[in-house]
Amino acid sequence: MTQASHPRVPGGGCRAAIAPVLLGACLLSGCYTYAPLPTAMPLPGTHVSAALTDSGSLELTRLVGPRIAAVDGRVLSASEGALVLSVFKTTNRTDEQASWRGEVVALAPPLVANLRARTFSTGRSLLFTGAVLIGSVAVFRVFKIGFTAGGASGGGDPSPR
Repeated sequence: MTQASHPRVPGGGCRAAIAPVLLGACLLSGCYTYAPLPTAMPLPGTHVSAALTDSGSLELTRLVGPRIAAVDGRVLSASEGALVLSVFKTTNRTDEQASWRGEVVALAPPLVANLRARTFSTGRSLLFTGAVLIGSVAVFRVFKIGFTAGGASGGGDPSPR
């Protein structure tokens, strides 16, 4: 076929790949929240946030830093004697966060005020995905980017009437 039989439509090419990429990004992204543990002892691999008691914050200053309110990490082991975490974040009393790289910290139960597990938030994830999709449709309409079944872009009528 010749070039003349398939004229270039504005907005074609790589723009046709935007929709699947955007949809895939929305489906892969997820929102999480921290909720009470479903069991008394968290299982290894569970992501948790351990809120420290005031005495726990003081006692752990040497290990995690001053005035730490919460330690977030992945459970390596849990027993009545200690909760061992691979730490990825600490939050101090003024809500400033510090990233960690998996350093191991053992927390004795009396130092922990409460323990919450990270869980997938279906509602927040759907809200985020919906907002992104609605925003994307608005952007597509503003810039006159459209998609047809063949994957080419609409972009308006290229020939004068």
